[in-house]
Amino acid sequence: MKFTVRPIDLPSCNLRIGKLSEIKRIPNTVLLTPLLLLYSKGGSVTHMTREVLEMVTDISSQAVHIPLSNSAQCYNGVKHFKEGISSFAGLHECLSYCSVQDPAEATRVGYNEKTSITIWTHTGRKQLTADKYMDMMEAFRPDMYQALCDGDTNTESSRKRSQKAVDVSTSLFLSCADRHTKSQSLKDSALLATVEGGYDLEARRQSAQMFSRHPLVQGFVIDGLHNNGMAVEQMSYDTIRPVITETLKYLPEDKLRVLHGCWRPDVVLELVQAGIDVFDSSLVYLAAERGCAFTFTYHACPHPVLSNEDQCSRVIEEEQKENGCIKNVTQNCKPDDMQTKTCKRITDYEMNLNDKIYFDDLSPIMRDCKCLACTKHTRAYIHHLLNTREMLASVLLMIHNLHHYQKFFEAIRENGKKGQLLAINCHPS
Repeated sequence: MKFTVRPIDLPSCNLRIGKLSEIKRIPNTVLLTPLLLLYSKGGSVTHMTREVLEMVTDISSQAVHIPLSNSAQCYNGVKHFKEGISSFAGLHECLSYCSVQDPAEATRVGYNEKTSITIWTHTGRKQLTADKYMDMMEAFRPDMYQALCDGDTNTESSRKRSQKAVDVSTSLFLSCADRHTKSQSLKDSALLATVEGGYDLEARRQSAQMFSRHPLVQGFVIDGLHNNGMAVEQMSYDTIRPVITETLKYLPEDKLRVLHGCWRPDVVLELVQAGIDVFDSSLVYLAAERGCAFTFTYHACPHPVLSNEDQCSRVIEEEQKENGCIKNVTQNCKPDDMQTKTCKRITDYEMNLNDKIYFDDLSPIMRDCKCLACTKHTRAYIHHLLNTREMLASVLLMIHNLHHYQKFFEAIRENGKKGQLLAINCHPS
């Protein structure tokens, strides 16, 4: 696999536009970054058959994210199938990427050990040593996969726990790398090292430097910022900024950078500007599960997105000087927020169709959206489906949310090529 990338020349911004090519299993496929992975369970994109997925997107230009914690039950079937998880799931045209944990499910804390990592499957707890993990990877034959790691750290983790995560993950990586080198099944797969260290910047530096020198590594997963699940939506970029900035200092520019988690769209923009290349689409799934549809819009903006508290006053000063991008940013700031220098650009990015106000609303989710859900169905109909607990509700919401989020990433890439960034407008459609 080959990754080529070029930085975009913008002040105070590390946005990168790149592409993945020369993938041995699917040599004609080219994937552009920043890239959105299709979140799956058991190798299947949630709530979608292959035929429905083909109506939403071009399958041949997609990458599927396969978390082991929700796909481990496929192991015996895939092993006997002998053609890998992509073909087993009927998505052989897609790049396949395997991770350890499921970003949509909160990971239980405190179960990892020195030589084994715990994943929670539908049958309960499963402990993975490096050898067991690599047995699964050899059966799955993913195009890319994350080395087994101890990512059980968060904002509350002690320095001792953060350092332990680095030590355990380093040991597990070396064992995985040794197996990878000897494996015929994985000779065409890309191994991604996992940078750990919690919120201890010294531990992060140590982990990043160690893996950046390893000749087998073709990319990096920045892990250990959270314990997955919906709680990630509440995290601000300012919380993770020091860790992201410090970690990326020590990673080579020409290697892929992956970050898991159901980050809000505004945080995704910040992370793209910091230099992250690949994200998962667990937020798409979680929004659909709670009966919500994305309604945020976005527009080109020549400046890096402003987020930290010290910049709110700068936004107010420049409001009269700049064009619509700055003005739109400040529209979401309440007077009290401005006085305390707390600028909340995003207040709401989705529509909750469980709400009874949509009982007789015959308009589409978004009037300008071209997805199947918006062109064929109304808010009232989807509200009815949710109210009667029909499975079609989740299908239609997944169709809209995935379509909308993929268009969002397309806009990030297209505007990035022009030397422009995006800014979020968040308002009811």
